[in-house]
Amino acid sequence: MNPTSTYPVIGEVLYRYFDQKHKESPYASYERVKMIPRSMRDRARDPEDKDDDEYGCWKPIPSTVTDRELRRLERLLRHPLPASYRYFLQQWHFMELGLDQHHLLFFPSRPGRLIRGHRGILKKYYHGQVDRGLLPFANYGDWGVSCFDARRPAAGNDYPVVLLDHEDGYTNPMSYAANFEEVFRRAADGLIWIGVEGWVRDPNTTCETN
Repeated sequence: MNPTSTYPVIGEVLYRYFDQKHKESPYASYERVKMIPRSMRDRARDPEDKDDDEYGCWKPIPSTVTDRELRRLERLLRHPLPASYRYFLQQWHFMELGLDQHHLLFFPSRPGRLIRGHRGILKKYYHGQVDRGLLPFANYGDWGVSCFDARRPAAGNDYPVVLLDHEDGYTNPMSYAANFEEVFRRAADGLIWIGVEGWVRDPNTTCETN
């Protein structure tokens, strides 16, 4: 895997994140086999004592998301998407990706399932948020969802990122980041939490990593 340069911090964080995951125990990459696309199965890392096919390991693969799929996603969300998020979706397919000490859990990205996956999540969990101009893209812990706040125009569609809490019915957006790229700038420092060599915490950061 090689980090890319259009959005350097996004490319670098993704590279280091998946590189570290690959070095961890395969149990960190466990998922129900029926949910893992064949192209993403990592059979070489399945544990030797696995006695059934219920669970298996997955691996990230280069994204096959096309510009046409991104336009369809924008139609589903009824808003144009930030260029940084479009870039993110075209980097890797993954079953799980957790930043901010694994609290920020991106929706899975599987080949050929971008629209189906987002539509299913919106319908099952976050019905009505798009109508409000809040565009979900990740769960936040077990209590909320992270969204682009598209209620007001933003230059280059570079919307602020907000969190919604299920306990108040997702009614009170809380500020999380100025834009999508800032999420990754904060994560770059926070990655030291998962033991990635080479990261040095910025003492001036406002991002909590404890």
